[in-house]
Amino acid sequence: YLYSIGCIELLATKKGIGTGFLVAKDLLATNRHVLDLLSCGTNQLQKGQGAVYFGRESGVADTQGRTDITSVVAVHETLDIALLGIETTDNAPARTPLVIETDAASEGDAVVAVGYPFDDPVRNPIFIDALFGGKFGVKRAAPGEVLKLSPQSVFHDCSTLGGNSGSPILSMKTARLIGLHRDGFFMYRNEAVDANSLNQFVGQYA
Repeated sequence: YLYSIGCIELLATKKGIGTGFLVAKDLLATNRHVLDLLSCGTNQLQKGQGAVYFGRESGVADTQGRTDITSVVAVHETLDIALLGIETTDNAPARTPLVIETDAASEGDAVVAVGYPFDDPVRNPIFIDALFGGKFGVKRAAPGEVLKLSPQSVFHDCSTLGGNSGSPILSMKTARLIGLHRDGFFMYRNEAVDANSLNQFVGQYA
């Protein structure tokens, strides 16, 4: 699933603003607040505003290239979920959409957040640069575990920064999606939309 997870970029600034992942061949899941940044709060998009890059690994040439985001398919009314349409072509690399876990997660489950953390001097403590080796905006896998469960939410302790918004939280046991990362509180815990809520929403459009 490595190349089904990508960095969402605002093309006007050529800056990454979040992470997204495939839930269908032409359907990208991310956070609603990432869409807000991408669309300047309008929840409307057309080709040329944003793109997703499924490569961008540290020290590795990006063979995946750019995939244009073409539309907003759906935005959840209350949860931090947005589904975006992406351009597909016959010569595009084959990518496998992530599988959403149907079994409920449990406290203590080993998980991993995969996304594109970026440097944010305003919010990040100074030692973050040392921890990340000064390399930001590249694909990272941050292991952790489920701390707590609540209706529609999974709390976890995977290390995340700005740019991880929209990252999939994957089970280390099954490689299936157990949450959609949406927010974090430094030295406390992170929050993700739970898989069941995401599955119900995606099922209406995928």
